Amino acid sequence: MKARGDVGELKLVLNGSFRSGTSMLWKIVKDSNPDMLCFYEPCHPSLSDLICEHPEGHVNDLHGYVLFDEYHHAFDMSEGVFNDALSQTKIYPDTYDQISERVSRFTCLDQACVLQSNRWHYFLEELHSEYDCALMHVLRNPFKVWDSIQRGIRQQGEFSYQIRRLLRNRSLGEFFGSDAIYQKSMKVHSLQPPLFLSSFERFIVGWILSNDIAVKAVLAHSGTVLTYESILSSGGDVLDALDLAAVRFDQHAFVRRQAVTFLDSTEYNKIASICTRFGMEDVMEDLLKSIGELQ
Repeated sequence: MKARGDVGELKLVLNGSFRSGTSMLWKIVKDSNPDMLCFYEPCHPSLSDLICEHPEGHVNDLHGYVLFDEYHHAFDMSEGVFNDALSQTKIYPDTYDQISERVSRFTCLDQACVLQSNRWHYFLEELHSEYDCALMHVLRNPFKVWDSIQRGIRQQGEFSYQIRRLLRNRSLGEFFGSDAIYQKSMKVHSLQPPLFLSSFERFIVGWILSNDIAVKAVLAHSGTVLTYESILSSGGDVLDALDLAAVRFDQHAFVRRQAVTFLDSTEYNKIASICTRFGMEDVMEDLLKSIGELQ
């Protein structure tokens, strides 16, 4: 275990599903803690390519933020520092060893760091055990997440999007890796899928199973679980009370207050119907109960 206070200490792992508010939280943490290095998507398999595609000061089109400047400041990218085992995988990590090898690049730096990822749900327990880091997990209404994923696909071209739809939605889950998360979840939980699943149903199953594991790991180690909706409903004020390894969350004035709820009854019933097909109603209820108690 890496002791708190060491040079290169991993202060916080900020995790969540794709399109769930992790980028917004990363910006809040980055702006609130100028003395720390806050790295965006350090676990992405194509991290080296993403950094090269985003020269210093480049604003990412999807998020409207400058995302990768910390890498340009902290690493010599000519040394192939992120050409590791994780870079040979697909969008979701296969083993914890792949993550640990990648994280070790950051804990060798001379500043404390915060790492934001959309893909560490099944490895938070091991990360906390090895690095004694604080944990934070954010969730968003899965229907809103799915809608956002579909908008991302459409941005790649309307013709391509319609072709995917004609193929019975079988390829709609490839973008943002929702099918990869579903496959990982099914393997971990040893579930057998029913026949004739849509991409949306696979997405919901992966979302339920992976987030249930993540929430349990975070709460077991006195971490923080938030919903994107609770952040918006409070205008970011819900972040003021957080105390996570001396990481601040005070720079959130740009968060626009909105009256939003996490899940309505129609959405709940749709999720329940899908979970019934898989025999995982108890998992769904455990997760939604945890989220409800945190609102």
